[in-house]
Amino acid sequence: MDPSVWIWIVVGLLVLAALIVGLLVARKRKEEQQRRQVEEQRQRAGDMRRKAETVELDAREREVNAIKASADAEQAKVDAERLSQEAEQRQNEAQTLRNESAERRQRADTLDPDNHRDAGRQEGGVREGDEPKV
Repeated sequence: MDPSVWIWIVVGLLVLAALIVGLLVARKRKEEQQRRQVEEQRQRAGDMRRKAETVELDAREREVNAIKASADAEQAKVDAERLSQEAEQRQNEAQTLRNESAERRQRADTLDPDNHRDAGRQEGGVREGDEPKV
């Protein structure tokens, strides 16, 4: 064989080896890029899950606060109704005491002989035994 044929065979083998190495390197880069993309997707998915959990916790906290506010409002209504009933009861008690006091005063006025004389004078009437005013 001619030495130039051997040179062309060696050159061809070197080109073929370079192509194989290039293909292997390209394949390895592509696999590495895919791994990075998969890892980035995992990271984004994890971040999205954490954000979703945070939003869910915030929503639950707001719901609890709303329930508390509703319960506080209901308690305030109950307290207001109780105070209203208590105020009404106290007003009734006060009116009863006023009525009792008026009845006692009236009975006392009925029993007091001086009170009748004063009442007659105040009315402008003159009673028997009273001296006329000069």
